Amino acid sequence: MQAQTPQVLAAAATGIDGFIRRYRLCPDSFFGSLGFAPETAAQPMSRMDLDLYCRMMELGAERSGDVNFGLAYGQAFTPEMLGLIGYMAINSASLGDAAQNLAAYFPWHQQGTATGFRAQDDLSWISYRVAPDRVRMRDQDALVTLGMFRNVLRHAGGEDWAPELIELEQADNGTRAEIEAAFGAPVRFGRPTNALVFRSADQGLAMPKADGTLQQLLRCNLQALSLRETGPCVTEAAAEVIRLHLKDTTLDLDLLSDRMGMPRWTLQRRLQDCGTSFARLVEETRHEQACRYLEGSGLSISLIAEELGYSEPSAFVRAFRRWENTSPSQYRKAFNALRH
Repeated sequence: MQAQTPQVLAAAATGIDGFIRRYRLCPDSFFGSLGFAPETAAQPMSRMDLDLYCRMMELGAERSGDVNFGLAYGQAFTPEMLGLIGYMAINSASLGDAAQNLAAYFPWHQQGTATGFRAQDDLSWISYRVAPDRVRMRDQDALVTLGMFRNVLRHAGGEDWAPELIELEQADNGTRAEIEAAFGAPVRFGRPTNALVFRSADQGLAMPKADGTLQQLLRCNLQALSLRETGPCVTEAAAEVIRLHLKDTTLDLDLLSDRMGMPRWTLQRRLQDCGTSFARLVEETRHEQACRYLEGSGLSISLIAEELGYSEPSAFVRAFRRWENTSPSQYRKAFNALRH
């Protein structure tokens, strides 16, 4: 039976009890305020609410006074601590297979989440995004998860392996230097989704001691837990693909159906079942990302238009006026005034 609220396997909180003790936090007070029994984290195949998990990371940052709490937790998180999906990833044949398996099977590990993988020219992206209408506070969680992904890929690339770029939804809160030092890569804020970007040439790096038979067994066990959300609505997964390809001039229903591994007519029908369409979903995704860029990045209006797939900045300005009844520059000015 599908859960009423998004859930995540408790393996995601492995070691959290010991981790908060590093900050000299009182476990009884910390976990008590969340209504969370820490022994749940010792049962990696049990379930916990995703919103509670994300609030746990935000509370850790608040109580410890460390705005990089989630960053530190994710960097220390080994693939084995991630449970079934972690073991499944490191038993993939190569770094590229591990990244694709993480993207494909993460929804079995965590609900209310869209993950994706794409390769273009010399770079590859593994993206991660908790649906904002499902979980509001999720900045720390993004850093945790990208840290987990980095450590999985390091299993093949070695301790010195680093991504080429880190992309984050959140705005820059003054922690750029710490994030870049932790990942060994530059970071871009205010992006459409959270992503770890790496060299496509690294996809062929072999996973040490990979066991294909064990990998298949782990995948079956993960699927048997039936955590993945079912039903006709595919909008979150479709929107994630659209976010990754907004700049592509080839973005159309055929590309979307190909990336989702679904026949065009089936995808059209399922989008209709969700009360939407490809064109409407592209429009909504552009609107959402436009606001995010204006609020969280320093990109110029022309560059934002380019990121959103508009051929001319004027076309973007007209669309934005239709959405918000104001211009992009006026929206940004009003947002910054409110924030400060």
